[in-house]
Amino acid sequence: MAQLEGLKDQCSMRKTSLQDHVHSLESLKAELALVSDKKADLERRLTSSLNDKDQLMQQLEEANDRIVALERQLKEQEHQYQNTLKELERLQRSHDTLAERIGSPEAAETTESARSLHAELETEPEEQDDSWLKKEAVQVYKQLRSLALQLNTGHDDDSGLLV
Repeated sequence: MAQLEGLKDQCSMRKTSLQDHVHSLESLKAELALVSDKKADLERRLTSSLNDKDQLMQQLEEANDRIVALERQLKEQEHQYQNTLKELERLQRSHDTLAERIGSPEAAETTESARSLHAELETEPEEQDDSWLKKEAVQVYKQLRSLALQLNTGHDDDSGLLV
């Protein structure tokens, strides 16, 4: 009988030990499921982050291309502006020379003058032999006025730059 009691105790201990192992196994399965879920979540977040990175890289590349295009456009506009200034200076010198030939006392004060050269030419009577000079002065005046309008008018080219 003592042997039977010993066997019962051993069986009971093994049963308890087996239940502990099953309980430990279930606990490990739950922990494994939790870790697997966390891993899947991290993989989704990593994939999302990589997609975001790709989109940002593409946007950066597009922005850099736009910057290069705008810089090129700015250089072209600056070049055009400088050429227009040079042409304006040339026409101003020509105007001053013509004004001196005509005998206008305002030759150096063209921007501060109350009357324009064109108005003077229209109102002042000219001698017959100075008609070529009058025509040339009118032409220079028109060119100066056209250049001044070009400089005063901004070009809307969607660049965000002011001219």
